[in-house]
Amino acid sequence: MSRRLLPSVVLFASLCATTLAAEWDCHVTLSLHDYDLTSLGQETVERTRENPPSQMVDRVTFDLCKPIQEESSDLPTSDKACQCPPGTYACLTTTNKKAGADDRIVAVVPLATSSSLDPAFSRTNDDALSVVLHGPPWPTSSTTSQALNVTLICGENEKPVIAKHESDNGVMHINWRNKVACPESRNPPENTTPPPSGGDGQQGSTGSGIGWFFFLLFFCFTTYFVLGAYYNYNNYGASGWDLVPHRDFWRDVPYLFRDLFASIFSNRRSYSGARGGYVSV
Repeated sequence: MSRRLLPSVVLFASLCATTLAAEWDCHVTLSLHDYDLTSLGQETVERTRENPPSQMVDRVTFDLCKPIQEESSDLPTSDKACQCPPGTYACLTTTNKKAGADDRIVAVVPLATSSSLDPAFSRTNDDALSVVLHGPPWPTSSTTSQALNVTLICGENEKPVIAKHESDNGVMHINWRNKVACPESRNPPENTTPPPSGGDGQQGSTGSGIGWFFFLLFFCFTTYFVLGAYYNYNNYGASGWDLVPHRDFWRDVPYLFRDLFASIFSNRRSYSGARGGYVSV
């Protein structure tokens, strides 16, 4: 019975992986900018780490848009254990090289696979796009999931380079200068919000400025009276109307305004009488 179910389970897993991969079409839209990554294709990058008396060569084969096609002829051995499983988008192999000895593959890590791809994107600055593809935990007994973080930088096409490998977090960082990182700008959506009633935006801002002026004026007067009353109370034990700061001045304000307006009207009346006057000869 289990032998009959095994092909069905394998087929179901393959269909799930295909569905997950199909959801990622290598087109990204961020902040009204469109990116088309379909032209990138498969790439292989290497770096060498000195580990006397030998060297460790890290080799990353990756494709941001589809699973990679590994060539067994490029590997020291065609053993399937030295290759990442089907559906891998990024594969890391570490080879130990020593003079007088055969090359030996010491690690094969699937950094990103179709079953756990979950692409994530972000703009690190105006001319760079970060694409993160995820993979399963490695080794399988670990809880640390692997990931490939490719930072695409707007510029003339160059070969990608390994920036760093965070082995503790399982993240491989690759920098890649390529024209596809230069975004195609979208036109911003039209603003359908009507302007404030009674005028355009400039008039609205003017009205807002006048409102702020009166608010600050009210705030200053309130602060003046509160602090003055507090001062009179603490220093002189004042109460009632005696709390008002500069009380004599404010008590005379109505009379000052009365005298001012009386003087203005008196001057206008004298001026009108002088112009309309008549002197006999």
